[in-house]
Amino acid sequence: MTDNHSYETPEKGAPDWNVPLNNNFERLDRDVEIRDKEANLNEYKPKSGAKFLATDTESAFIADGNRWFRLSSTGRDPTFNSVQTNTLNGVPVLTDEGDPQATLDAAADADVGEVWVAEPVELSEPLVIPRGLTVRGNGVYDWINRTPHGAGFYGDVDGELVSIERWGRLTGLRVENRADGGVGIRCNGYTVVDNCHVFARGIGLHTLRKDQWDAETKIRANTFISDTGSGTGSKGVYTNNVPDIECHNNMVVGFETGIYLNKGEQQVTENHVYTGTVDRIDYGFRFDGRVRLIGNKTDVCNVACVEFKTGFTEQIHNNRLLAGDGASCIHYNFSSPAKISRSCITNNWFASTTGGYVGDAAVKGTNVTGAYQTIIEANTAEDFRNTSIRTSNGGTVTISAGSSSKTVNHGLVDSPRAQDIFITPQTPLGEGTTLYVGKIGADGFELSLNTNPGRDVRVSWSASLRDN
Repeated sequence: MTDNHSYETPEKGAPDWNVPLNNNFERLDRDVEIRDKEANLNEYKPKSGAKFLATDTESAFIADGNRWFRLSSTGRDPTFNSVQTNTLNGVPVLTDEGDPQATLDAAADADVGEVWVAEPVELSEPLVIPRGLTVRGNGVYDWINRTPHGAGFYGDVDGELVSIERWGRLTGLRVENRADGGVGIRCNGYTVVDNCHVFARGIGLHTLRKDQWDAETKIRANTFISDTGSGTGSKGVYTNNVPDIECHNNMVVGFETGIYLNKGEQQVTENHVYTGTVDRIDYGFRFDGRVRLIGNKTDVCNVACVEFKTGFTEQIHNNRLLAGDGASCIHYNFSSPAKISRSCITNNWFASTTGGYVGDAAVKGTNVTGAYQTIIEANTAEDFRNTSIRTSNGGTVTISAGSSSKTVNHGLVDSPRAQDIFITPQTPLGEGTTLYVGKIGADGFELSLNTNPGRDVRVSWSASLRDN
């Protein structure tokens, strides 16, 4: 008898020596792999347990006695439910298995430069990205399949979920801290955060200057989302005494204050602040320091779209600011007797839902009159009382058990782009594994699961219209 296939060897002199040989031949169709072109597959009988290898496509097939089934992990375009690896082309890969902090520390000690995050990683305590290390994902959105990538860091942690040390970078990842008052990312010194999706109920990103050597923080093309709004003290981006800030092309949704930069030289360009799922937000932007505020946009703000704590503002150009009932588009709010100085407020679009601070009062504050070396010209003011016109919206919907999709009425004046719709599951997906945005129209979009979840699935969403 053979060890692996139970083939029988006739005993010498046995009268029925043919019986074991015939049994052996019956097993050959099952045990010996068939090799041929895939187009010829159906010329072979699908005997139970038989295997067919396509010599042209490299796909493998197994038979069950009635038909051939392709093994999805074979061929030139295989698919897998999951792949686990410790390195990718020599770069360490961080997964939900093991100790993520130990992986990052080992990468920093080995001076490899960067670590890839391959899947969602649940944290029970703050994760520290060591000095000089880049932690990278594959982006937060799959543009081809219109599905969000889930690789990143998740948790319910007091304080910050992720802390970045000097010269560190976080890119292409999701960071979600579900704790009340929690911080998504804390930056310590010169750091870069770009192309990330951050959810937090306290501060989305908080950056601090630790010593005199900390020079710059770059915050680019991120999305910061909260469900807190007015009266909570929450901030999408908050910097404290960092001398040089670059804040570009970020979208901030649902915080009491969108972007608050305290001290330093500030470059703030093409950011968008929206209400999202909350009833109201108070401030779009707040500054205490020199700033170039160019090409930004706010949703309805109920205290001020832009507030300055100092008069040295330099350049405020080509912004679209929408003030709420009794609010101001730009408010200079400081008690010093000095006037605003060396400022250039040009080509902005000011609007109000009530007409309260439009025109001469669009730029408001006790220190405005008699401003020194300041130009205020070529701005447009509108009485924008039609509050039914919305450029951002959000809410919570439920995909019912027994269904795999839900049509969401976004309520916007135009169709949003796929990359400007953000969805976050509030409950497990049940039998589903992928939640994605389907067809998008002028009135709504389709929220879908890849299969019937077998339970109710609650999802929060936000959508907006962006110019870029």
